[in-house]
Amino acid sequence: AENAASLPGGTWESIAKLPDWAGAWQPLRVPGEAGAPTTRTTGIKFRREVQAKFDAVRKIDEAGGDKSSRNLHCVTRGLPGDMGSAETMMEFGYTPGEIMIVQVEGSVRHIYTDGRPHPNVEDLIDTFQGDSIGHWEGDTLVVDTIAIDAGNEFISGFAQGANSHVTERMHLTAPDVLTIETIIDAPEVLSEPYHFTTRYGRHRDWQMVEFDCAQNNADLDTQTGKQIFASPPPN
Repeated sequence: AENAASLPGGTWESIAKLPDWAGAWQPLRVPGEAGAPTTRTTGIKFRREVQAKFDAVRKIDEAGGDKSSRNLHCVTRGLPGDMGSAETMMEFGYTPGEIMIVQVEGSVRHIYTDGRPHPNVEDLIDTFQGDSIGHWEGDTLVVDTIAIDAGNEFISGFAQGANSHVTERMHLTAPDVLTIETIIDAPEVLSEPYHFTTRYGRHRDWQMVEFDCAQNNADLDTQTGKQIFASPPPN
């Protein structure tokens, strides 16, 4: 992109001046709330015709039952679900004009900060992580993501539908706390955009290791060896 080298993070020299996000990051639990951050649903406003579907998924969850969900078959939740699941652990990598978020499961988000716009919609293919464009506002990284796969589950077992759009503001709120403020606009399932905040704790001395989860693997009961979750994956 034009003048890419003049933008924050556009050269190796300017990367050294960016906020220090080195280390491994995991979501912090919210006091008084059980489960992973992505189980929080307070404030979500669903379209009337999909509320019943969500209620049915939540009822299965509360009973510890089986549901049709990608992540139970080792398929990534994608964006934004993978950013705050129980398994989330991530690191940031920098190269001039790009920031990468590497997840322990092996997926990588590419966030381009070289001033480029999103490609034309007709030239994009929807993917798990979508097409992410970022820019720096002081010490805050602002990320805009489109072209997100319709089957991504921002809530486990509940797809966010086509044409979803995610914006994020990422910044340190303490030396070892990264806060990401997220807005997801999912017009097929939500009556209005949903705002939520996830905080991550830093582990400077942790080393990322491989976490192998092959598509269509299934959880087995350690006592009986039988498959726990038998529902087929969603389309």
